[in-house]
Amino acid sequence: MSAPAAHTEVASGSPDLGSLIFRIDPGMAIWTWLFFGLLLVLLWKFAWKPILKVLDDREKHISDSLENAEKARQELERVTTQQKQLIHEAEKRAVEIIQQARVEASTKAEEVLEKAVAEAKTLSETVHADVQREKEAALREIRAETINLALLAAGKVLEERLDGDAQRKTAERFIDTMSRN
Repeated sequence: MSAPAAHTEVASGSPDLGSLIFRIDPGMAIWTWLFFGLLLVLLWKFAWKPILKVLDDREKHISDSLENAEKARQELERVTTQQKQLIHEAEKRAVEIIQQARVEASTKAEEVLEKAVAEAKTLSETVHADVQREKEAALREIRAETINLALLAAGKVLEERLDGDAQRKTAERFIDTMSRN
């Protein structure tokens, strides 16, 4: 500061701030511009390039992050679409399997029913044939017993004894005529 400025005091003993702030000192302005220029050159040489490099790196990092986020979003959409498609295909396949199982169950039930009906028919025919054979055997036995009884009764009535073969033939003819009538 210059000497005249230092002596400018208000009566209270403090310098006048208003006059100091707005006062232009040409020597101080030159030194200020020199220091500002030197500071600008030093900043340009030593600080500006690293600052720009940090800003460029940050911009590149942000750009890469945005690209990665977009790729991740697209991949998520692709995976979500693929997942929905797989779920749809799985549901469709499940419906097909259920329908196929129903058809197979129905076919199997029909086969079992047909087999049961065939077995019942075969069993019925076998039982009917067995009954028929038993009936014929019983009728033969009854016929033979009837012949014997008829011979005994005829022998008693006539009290004569015919030979066995002649009696048997006569009785068989008699029963045959009786069964036809």
